[in-house]
Amino acid sequence: MYLWLIVFLLAFSSKGSTAVNQHPLPTVFESVSDDWDLNKPFTANTTVNFVFATASSLLQAAPNLRYRNGHTIVPGIVRPGTLLYHGREDSIIPTTEWVAFDPEISYGLCRVFGSLEGSCWHLTFAAARPLRVLYFDGASVTQLGGGEMDSQDIITWGEIRPDLVIEEGLRIQKLCEWGKPLGLDGFVRMGTISEMMLCNFSSVNLVSSQHLKSAPSKIFQSSPPPPTAPIKPEPINSESFILLRALDRFSQYPGVMHVQLDLSHLVSFYDEKLAPSLVAVRSDKPRLEHCLLGITEEDLMRVRKYLEEQVLETPWPSLESGGNHLDWPTHLHSIVELYGETLEDIWNLVNSTASLAARPATQRVKDVFQLVESLVQRFVLYNVSPPSGFDKNETDVTWASSIFRECTVSHYLVISTLSLTTSEQLLRDAVEGTTREICRVLTKMWAYGVHDGLSEIFHDRVAEHPHEDLKKADALLYTWKVELGNLMKWLDWGVWLRCRPACKEQEQCYIPAWPFAVGNVSGMVWREDNPQPRCLKKLEPFTYADDEQ
Repeated sequence: MYLWLIVFLLAFSSKGSTAVNQHPLPTVFESVSDDWDLNKPFTANTTVNFVFATASSLLQAAPNLRYRNGHTIVPGIVRPGTLLYHGREDSIIPTTEWVAFDPEISYGLCRVFGSLEGSCWHLTFAAARPLRVLYFDGASVTQLGGGEMDSQDIITWGEIRPDLVIEEGLRIQKLCEWGKPLGLDGFVRMGTISEMMLCNFSSVNLVSSQHLKSAPSKIFQSSPPPPTAPIKPEPINSESFILLRALDRFSQYPGVMHVQLDLSHLVSFYDEKLAPSLVAVRSDKPRLEHCLLGITEEDLMRVRKYLEEQVLETPWPSLESGGNHLDWPTHLHSIVELYGETLEDIWNLVNSTASLAARPATQRVKDVFQLVESLVQRFVLYNVSPPSGFDKNETDVTWASSIFRECTVSHYLVISTLSLTTSEQLLRDAVEGTTREICRVLTKMWAYGVHDGLSEIFHDRVAEHPHEDLKKADALLYTWKVELGNLMKWLDWGVWLRCRPACKEQEQCYIPAWPFAVGNVSGMVWREDNPQPRCLKKLEPFTYADDEQ
């Protein structure tokens, strides 16, 4: 009896196993082997890295000050109850005006443009309902005419108009007129400061109206000159330093949290299907020189139509009704968080000019490999191994292509199960393309280390004394440096924008940007061709932290 039961169960189990083997689960990627060639980087003209970098940096000050010519427009929501601030010379509630997300900004501007008698009315409002807004990335508040307001110009004037950069009153009027029939309540812009153009104050409730005493502000010594005039403003002062320190909390992720963006309706001028004419405009130019000036009228009209019909006239389910859309900001940031810090640590080790380079090359090789393997090892399938009889000096890394694939797929799995909007398909391609290149480079670096016997995963191949030869260690470090340097330059993530070395006490890390001038006394500038973070001292007149060195 029991023997019969055991035979029955074994037979049933065998049939079940056979059935499972006959119906394997579908895979996400069905690619030929050439698609996972570790020696094939992305083409030079791809935009997936730009889409990823901009989308993962939205509402964060540092990367948007660095790349001030914005290429992204995103709808969003300001939640009910969100406090908004407005400073002025009287207590009148305006119809259409600018509001700030922080009282430091509104109070500072109140002192700049308020009464000369030291009178400042500071008004606090709360959103009475969800406010539908449109966000322009880059330093979109900047009035210099160098491309920072291009995406706004397309809506405001119907063309790129650098000559109208200071026509802010007319700008907000026209933007609000365009947005009213589309249900927009305002427009969010960033730069050194963040603000919202509020189209109708009936959408907010007055919380308080304070008549404050204030001294005239020293933040601006004079009005900004026309874009074509020589620019030599006064040095930045301690008051500006204090304001910049307050604003620094928006420098990196999550940035300005008062606005929730709906990336499922994102519009990017790096979308080659939406604005193909810009491919030639930015060809062979560094990202700092990318702008929208030169877009054809056909592409311009396509963008406007897409905004009006596909974005603003449809519901935003990911924000208004929950929906089943992916939390794109979190997903993008999780990738940056996974790789950003470790890639930087590896770079400090392989870069011969970095502070950590004082360590012997033989030790740095081991340290670098340990970091690389920490990112790769969970994708090494059990049956993966260099071929038998493999020469440790061999440069063929074909055997590791499955690791490259597994790594890339891991970032794509969650997206493949969702129904995607057109904007999300663009983001999906950006995620796949960006992580694909990260995984390719890391797998290749790791495979070179395996060849040299550095990995304990392959116990039979671990070298007894790997890289005790200084010349060989230097050669491998150089190979890694080239591979990683190209990758990090291609990624160009905002998370790496910070002062090095870190600023000291009573210093502030800052990226030169309008309207705060920085520099030495003899050479003040409002704008730099290649703005880099640097430390500013709290001194009068203001100087760079390294001026005395």
